Amino acid sequence: MAFRIDTSFQGIPVVKAYARIEDFNGTKESMNIQLVFYVNEQACSTGESFKRDSYSFVPDVSDDALNYHKQGYEHLKILPEFIEAVDA
Repeated sequence: MAFRIDTSFQGIPVVKAYARIEDFNGTKESMNIQLVFYVNEQACSTGESFKRDSYSFVPDVSDDALNYHKQGYEHLKILPEFIEAVDA
């Protein structure tokens, strides 16, 4: 799972950046995720990121809940900065 999203880094626009969750940890009370941004998918495959942002959410721990990774993406999609993000 990943996103395509327009963003910027140090004032420079990055159009259709490739962003994906690369780390998550926490408890049933709070899950922390690290979203890593790449210029494109090829840069991701070589590990050449240009920024990392951290977010947190309260996970659903019910038996029929999505896994934490998917819950992280669903949480990001409701944040204003990801309204225009497209699944990649």
